[in-house]
Amino acid sequence: MDCTGHELFCRSFFIDLNEDAVGFPVYFAYHGQGYWEPLKITDCLEDFQEIIDHVNSVRFDKKALTDYFEHHKDSENPFWKEVYEAIENQEEMPEETIEEKINELSDWREANLYITDIGPNKMKIIALLKKEHYISGAEALELSKNSRILFRNGYYKWLQKDYDQLKDLGAQAEFDFIG
Repeated sequence: MDCTGHELFCRSFFIDLNEDAVGFPVYFAYHGQGYWEPLKITDCLEDFQEIIDHVNSVRFDKKALTDYFEHHKDSENPFWKEVYEAIENQEEMPEETIEEKINELSDWREANLYITDIGPNKMKIIALLKKEHYISGAEALELSKNSRILFRNGYYKWLQKDYDQLKDLGAQAEFDFIG
């Protein structure tokens, strides 16, 4: 739900769980004062996900967004009409600003953090593995013998602290980004 204290209305996307036979059409509604008027915006949840994925991939490119919505969305649908108008009113961003935004968002990429060499503080790394994976000391010792150990997965920004801790203990670690 997209609600802020400065808006009179909230915006909601929703599906009807009874519409599984038709692929869960996605609806949109402004609501406030207790009244909702649903508006169907896609025929199925899968279509909605494809739209979100595409918009996410070109989110800083006004021309690409405009072209996409101009050619792929029903211009008579009030929701898509509003989206298109919002894009049209958006200012073009300089290339440097686009790069800054992309770098800023890259901290929120999903990643796996692997230990590739446990280093000189073997017992401390084993203790971390034991705690992280909820395993016994013997299991952590056995895991420590692997050449590549999944330590944790999550968002890159959140994994940085773990990465730094492993490096401080002398371990070698690396990230694999997902997606």
